[in-house]
Amino acid sequence: MNRVQQYIWEQDLLKNYKNTRNGMVGADYSSKFSIWLANGCISPRYIYQEVKKYEKERIKNDSTYWIIFELLWRDYFKFVAIKYKNKLFYKNGIQGLDINWNQEINYFELWKNGKTGYPLVDANMRELNSTGFMSNRGRQNVASFLNKNMWVDWRMGAEYFESILLDYDPESNYGNWQYSAGIGNDGRQFRVFNITKQSNDYDPEGIYIKLWIPELKNVPKNKLFEPWKLNKEEQKEYGVIIGKDYPEPILDYFETMSCSFSGEFKALEKSFIDELSEHLSPIPLASNAYIYKYTQGHKLIDLPRGGYIIKTSVGNIQYGIPPETIKDSITLKLDVPTNFIIPSKRFDIIANLNVAEFEFPAYYNYFIHKKKINLICDIETKECIRNAFQETLCGPISHENLAEDFYYTYPVSGYPDFKKERKILSGAIHDSQYDSNVDSLLSFQVFENNKIILKEDDNIVEIQKYREQNSNSFYFKFIDNGQTVANILDELDVFQGFKVKIAEEFYKVDDVCQEQKQQTIQQQINPQIKKITDIVQSSSLEKRGSKFNIPINIEARNTFRPPDFGVTVLGNSHGFDPCGHTTGFVLWIYGKGIMVDPPPFSNDYLKNMNIMPQTISAVIITHCHADHDSGAFEKILLQSKIEVITTRTIMNSFVRKYSNITAMSEEKIKKLFVFRPVIIGSSMKINGGLFNFFYSFHVIPCIGFDVEVMGKSIYFSADTFYDPIRLKKYFEWGYLQKERYSQLALINFDKYDLILHEAGVPPIHTPLSSFKHLSQQARENLYILHIAEKDLKNQEGFKTMKEGIENTIVIYQRNTNQQIDHLKTLDLISNIDIFSSLTVKNVRYLLDCLQIEKYDKGELIFPENSTGNKFYVIKSGLVKCFSKSNQNFESFIGPGDYFGEISLIDEMKQRKASAKAEKKTTLLSLERHDFQFLFSEGSNILNKLKKLTQARKQFVIVYVEKNNFLNSLDKNQKVSLEAIIKEKQVQKDECIWKQGQIPNLVVIIKSGKLLFIKQDNLAKICDSGEFIGESLCIIKKQPAVTSLKAIKDIQSNQIIINDEDPLVCSCLIEEPTTLCF
Repeated sequence: MNRVQQYIWEQDLLKNYKNTRNGMVGADYSSKFSIWLANGCISPRYIYQEVKKYEKERIKNDSTYWIIFELLWRDYFKFVAIKYKNKLFYKNGIQGLDINWNQEINYFELWKNGKTGYPLVDANMRELNSTGFMSNRGRQNVASFLNKNMWVDWRMGAEYFESILLDYDPESNYGNWQYSAGIGNDGRQFRVFNITKQSNDYDPEGIYIKLWIPELKNVPKNKLFEPWKLNKEEQKEYGVIIGKDYPEPILDYFETMSCSFSGEFKALEKSFIDELSEHLSPIPLASNAYIYKYTQGHKLIDLPRGGYIIKTSVGNIQYGIPPETIKDSITLKLDVPTNFIIPSKRFDIIANLNVAEFEFPAYYNYFIHKKKINLICDIETKECIRNAFQETLCGPISHENLAEDFYYTYPVSGYPDFKKERKILSGAIHDSQYDSNVDSLLSFQVFENNKIILKEDDNIVEIQKYREQNSNSFYFKFIDNGQTVANILDELDVFQGFKVKIAEEFYKVDDVCQEQKQQTIQQQINPQIKKITDIVQSSSLEKRGSKFNIPINIEARNTFRPPDFGVTVLGNSHGFDPCGHTTGFVLWIYGKGIMVDPPPFSNDYLKNMNIMPQTISAVIITHCHADHDSGAFEKILLQSKIEVITTRTIMNSFVRKYSNITAMSEEKIKKLFVFRPVIIGSSMKINGGLFNFFYSFHVIPCIGFDVEVMGKSIYFSADTFYDPIRLKKYFEWGYLQKERYSQLALINFDKYDLILHEAGVPPIHTPLSSFKHLSQQARENLYILHIAEKDLKNQEGFKTMKEGIENTIVIYQRNTNQQIDHLKTLDLISNIDIFSSLTVKNVRYLLDCLQIEKYDKGELIFPENSTGNKFYVIKSGLVKCFSKSNQNFESFIGPGDYFGEISLIDEMKQRKASAKAEKKTTLLSLERHDFQFLFSEGSNILNKLKKLTQARKQFVIVYVEKNNFLNSLDKNQKVSLEAIIKEKQVQKDECIWKQGQIPNLVVIIKSGKLLFIKQDNLAKICDSGEFIGESLCIIKKQPAVTSLKAIKDIQSNQIIINDEDPLVCSCLIEEPTTLCF
């Protein structure tokens, strides 16, 4: 009672309780009533009455409210204990979450004794051990560290507190520990405290830390909270040797803050990381948060976008480089590696992703730290990377055909001298030491006898490449100063979710073939594999990088309609900004989109926003830097025969670059798209818009443009150095000819209705100061791109375009120009595969025959088993095709898709499924007689349709749509795939291929079981829904060392690999050995 009187009345400390309660030094920063409450010396009612009396006689404020709130919180835990009883002490907590906590006693002892290497944690534990008390703020920090960084069983912490706290109270103690561990009844299961930030916030002068850790007393406060960063000279100066006088950190905070323990946090889908917003808030968290992988010893970091960082004595080593993983290193506060291991398969054809994107790590290390990066690879990869980097760093070696990029009347004196302009921008025109080349930024180490050695000071790291027995897979072993610190598979997983592979667990043939053991063996080797209809419900092949895309706006997804003229920005920043997306946008013209330098994973964003691939008619590639062309190549692979617009110079460079990256021939890459060459000096009509292109001022060939639609115009600068004053100097010095100077510097911005201009660090990019001379009208129409938000927010008068379709700038709404409707219809049908070979005359007839039909949401277009008389093309909206009598088939199709063709070809004339409008839908319909006239008997189109009809009657699409891998193909590829899939019955003991034969097909099991036999004595059973193929043997036309035969009669879908559709077939055989989805 004396303490209550002293604290509340005599010292009058209650009025400031809320402001001081998070203190840690002294007797009076908090009430300390908990000690007397826990030991029954005072009742909570007495404290409550005294506080209410204080409010009446002196002051009622937030502090008086807060101390009552703390009393209620204490009572709340009493009620929790009454409700949940013994669950208060269960490992899984009152939520029943099965988290695999560790119980490493030596690890725990370091925490208990204040020897973690994190000063705030250690100071609090030392105070507890000396006094039996710790502040509320300290308790939250040490508990968070034990639970969420060390992943030690929370009960060990709770039991230690029970043994030593003067104010131990069972309900409050165990209730708060469950709260900290994320298994209590608080919704914020994934609350994590940033120890360094907490130190800055609650002990900014370091008084508390120095009080309990005297060995750090001489360390200045700006270095106190992360003493492991002190260099040797500083350690000597401050009288503390890290690792001797004060311990090194026992773990990496950011690396361990949210470990996954093999996915056992599935129940935490909506959890979030608290107190990390300063570091991570720009990256979508909550349900989109990536759960980082924990590994024993904390030497291996699973990067959010894919790839691994291995921590070694010679520095961080990264395996695999998917796009933008440099942002992961920056966000996680890791040193950006200088050593990178290139995966053997450097391009993932299934994900359409370059997993050896070394460009930005190279730029970052060279331009910021003046270092080279070291690429570890084989000799063939070395040569390919050198060739690719030549295109992206220096540009084409020769420009002898530059005249092909210009209209014949364009003055030659206006042609850019790319090599000279690169020297101007790099400074090499004044000093040759600035003239960088491939060897300035890259070094290589090639595996010799399957190993390489890295050395730094006295440290040695050996990396061994090896293959496990009875496996086709290679691994890397990392040996750091004689100790193995990591083993990783030479295969990069760029997908979120799981992708099951059957390549590791084989059993003896004799055991597998014994009938009575088959069921047992199947359960042993395949507990996770279910039928295909079950697998698709729990699996996803979403790319990991897509998690960092623009957040999905549900309202915009349901209401957006592409305008007749406008812009949707997909990214507005640069490649080094961990908080932003690299610059790219969709230019809308009469409802069709042209993607300009699409950022990586932007295709996934558009798909998630229900923007059908056919809505995008073309891609403009401005230049061959990875942040500008990687998304373009992804789009080319995803959408067959898309139109690609750029100059011949840039196109040839692009093709050479990606031929070296993917190991595809230049000829094969060129077959993937339709190339529309830009002609500078002449207006080009594209999608109804009038384009004028120009070469910008950049270190490699780069194009910008302006475009006019119905009297309104947009200007896009592309990457360029625009500084009229400096450009004039270059002209006066003779570096630029008059025509080139005029084109670069004398731009009339006042004539444009929308100006999209890049900015950044000069002289490669445009300084913001260059825009200050613009007129008021031009500045109002100006939007800055390619710049981080933090670099723009303090610049008055400048703005950037917000990302996402909900922020689309619309110059003309949809259907402003009714005269363009026939052009839209022609564009729609020209992208439909079955119409691609029609003659001009037949296209004219088709346009006359097509009728417009409109359906409201929920309206039935036709029922299953009805007579089919019409073929439909979707102009706008969404259609659901479904069948209750055929495997519960269900498919959703949108603009540019077609349906209803089966009943027009099938002799039965019956619809095999129903069709219904899922939202307001406009269709183009074609009557049976017109259809038959256009596709006469014996035509290639009709033959293709008949094959497709046969496949659709067997509902092959069910297996395509429900298989995550096959479903990743685009619409046209799926159609091609349907046409080449053959249903085949395989008799018991029949071999699909034998050891020694060259296989030429892949198999999807519809029903039954296959025996996959490896090297005569190892085998495993493959069941319904599994997708099997010997890819390496198919690619290299080599005899298989495996056999595949039926255990019982089976039904299968087989795909014969040939050149009917090179892209589909290359996708199907890209993965090694056996696949299962």
